[in-house]
Amino acid sequence: MLKGSSDRWWVIWSSPGSDADLPVMHLAPWDEDLAAQQGVMHVCGERCAQRLQSQFMGAVLENQMRKSGG
Repeated sequence: MLKGSSDRWWVIWSSPGSDADLPVMHLAPWDEDLAAQQGVMHVCGERCAQRLQSQFMGAVLENQMRKSGG
């Protein structure tokens, strides 16, 4: 999908939180500088953002279970 000027694109990325074991997910309106940074994903809309949020949440829970031996 190509980004057009009328599209409502966003950027999404994760970073370590204050507790290094718990990452934080960030979502922001499209910004050229943010979009060019390593690790930032380009999100074409709400449905794509929801899918990435779900994947992020699943990965966090899986990592927590693995660390607790569950």
